[in-house]
Amino acid sequence: MSLHSHARLSLLAAGLAVALSVPAQVGAAELTRVASSFDLDNPFDLDLELGYARTQKRAKITRERHQDGHIANVIEMRYHQVTQEMPMRLAIGIYQDLELHVGASLVFSDQKLWRFPGLDEDGKVITNENNSTVVNNCVNPDGSLVDPGCKGDSFAGAQPIFPIPGQSYRGGFSNITVGTKWAPLSDRRDDTKPKWVLGFDYTIPSSSLNNPSKPTSASDPGNIGDMAHRLTVSTALSKRLGAIDPYVKLHYTFPTRATGYYSNCRNPENLGSGGNCGSGAWTFADAGYKPQQVAGLLFGAEFFPYDDPMRKQSVSIDLQAAGSYVSSGRVYNELSDAAGKLLWTEEYMTIGGSIGVNARPVEYVQFRLSASLYHETEHFLSGEQIGKDINNACGDDTSRACVDLGTNEVNPTFDFRYDMPGRRFRISETSVFSVMATGVLNF
Repeated sequence: MSLHSHARLSLLAAGLAVALSVPAQVGAAELTRVASSFDLDNPFDLDLELGYARTQKRAKITRERHQDGHIANVIEMRYHQVTQEMPMRLAIGIYQDLELHVGASLVFSDQKLWRFPGLDEDGKVITNENNSTVVNNCVNPDGSLVDPGCKGDSFAGAQPIFPIPGQSYRGGFSNITVGTKWAPLSDRRDDTKPKWVLGFDYTIPSSSLNNPSKPTSASDPGNIGDMAHRLTVSTALSKRLGAIDPYVKLHYTFPTRATGYYSNCRNPENLGSGGNCGSGAWTFADAGYKPQQVAGLLFGAEFFPYDDPMRKQSVSIDLQAAGSYVSSGRVYNELSDAAGKLLWTEEYMTIGGSIGVNARPVEYVQFRLSASLYHETEHFLSGEQIGKDINNACGDDTSRACVDLGTNEVNPTFDFRYDMPGRRFRISETSVFSVMATGVLNF
């Protein structure tokens, strides 16, 4: 190893030693902060947060197509979504290391756009109105042909599944979340212990119902509510080590439908077998919203290049990595506004991270600025089960699909145009980029 290499390693080791030897400010990472009251030096805690967030999602949407003797995923559209909102949160300490909080968000706009993908790397047209299987669709939702001559390359009488390009507009108040955080261990009270926080949140289905079958416009945006109760439990740990405050958090969200949820059977004329709605085999609930469960892990650390406990001033840099699992369900996905209905969505993972800066110029004021980038794994955006074997034609043989077409065994929300294998929609190359600025008042 060269002399210069030894010098660099020595400087790095010295820098780390200095960072770890800096006296720790009382407290823990922002992730594990808990509003606390009834302490001798802190009789009352109240945190008020107000921010602005902009999230942009970009993705490629493909569709299965029989091609050269196999099923290929052929690009149909590019998807773009921009959401702008104002998150709000209030936390009050009700006892030592125990807080109650409430939060919501005012969504100024949630605009979705789907369009043809344009040109490839060689400047050639990938998909347009001439070869799009969405535009040149020959199949009705019930599987029949829209026109006897609509086959081959003629596309006589073709009926688009939905128009391309297209867009939708939504906005309004989000669902309200209330919850509590409790720290059974606190490094503020015992610096030999980490900060351990337990959290419980309940999301109230307070937002007005999203009806995907109702057209929207910039002058008449649609609602964003999904009518689901959500219970979230979490646990987090952090431990200040000089100028570094590492942390880790686990969380899980379990949803259940609330009264007034959306069902595709609200608009049976938009379904392939809408006549089966309410037939006994297929209730309103069977074709209704089925929200997704979410479980995740995040970890990271805050680094303090400046920290003055006497003046109550600090600046920290927050680096975070995270991943989560999202289960399958019939939900509002990227193509629901285009198709005018809830769509069955396959399970997927989200992986990414964020960087943020937290600055406290005075004791009672804090500013946060962060940016994050996440990737969603490929997954299907359609793929309903075709139906139920009501007459038990297959017995216990689950390897076969024994559903009698044209009967009440067919799932009313199954659409032959895009739920059958070989015709399903799939989303890939999904990136979600967010920026957020927040002001906090701490009393």
